[in-house]
Amino acid sequence: MAQRIRQSMSAHLRLERLDRTLLTGVPVSVAVLFFAMLAMIACYQSDGEAVWLVRMVVAVTAVLILLLYGFFHIVGSWQRSDAYLYTDPLCPCGSRTAMQELLRRLEPQRDIDITILYADLNHFKYVNDTFGHEAGDRLLVTFARTLCRVFDGSHAMTARVGGDEFVVILKDVTQGWIDEAWQQVELDLQEESRRLPFCYWITSAHGCATRAQGDTRPLEDIVRAADHAMYECKEAMKRSAQVSSTPGRKSA
Repeated sequence: MAQRIRQSMSAHLRLERLDRTLLTGVPVSVAVLFFAMLAMIACYQSDGEAVWLVRMVVAVTAVLILLLYGFFHIVGSWQRSDAYLYTDPLCPCGSRTAMQELLRRLEPQRDIDITILYADLNHFKYVNDTFGHEAGDRLLVTFARTLCRVFDGSHAMTARVGGDEFVVILKDVTQGWIDEAWQQVELDLQEESRRLPFCYWITSAHGCATRAQGDTRPLEDIVRAADHAMYECKEAMKRSAQVSSTPGRKSA
């Protein structure tokens, strides 16, 4: 689903670019053909009808070939640039730009529930400092793949917004569904931890915020609320870890 959303946004952007190209390219093409016709008329006056027709056909064909080559070259470059624009350069998920574009398109839709899930890895700096940046990159890819696998099939898109922070944008889902999905994320991360070539147990914190139907708040506020909820979750996890490690206490 996330891939289809990114493809839809890419197609939408290409159509906008195509409109701009047609507005500028068509007049230029007509002008080129017009001057080519003038040149052929001049040849006709001096060389006769048969030579003029041959030269006109050759000139028009050459111009059309050049125009088609330029058009397909531009479309190909758009597709390559869209892949870089909407896909994170490291992780198999959407980019920050993809998230911003989807939020922009969802902003006027007040007849649906839109939930923002904000998540990040715990102790990510420790992994980078202890095992190296390649290990940190592997951790990011694993986390992104897990989020996409769990939330795929819903009206959702996962995007990396920077560092080890990820956002999942969901439409018309309940809090109960999100809680069950996150339990699956934690189970999958436990399995992924066993496959790591270094000793590390993958854990993460997350927070959610929802703009219900009829809510007038901008989605930027919902993103900030989800971010704040995620940091509250992270602080609660730190406090719980401190209590568990206090002498004389046993962890549950």
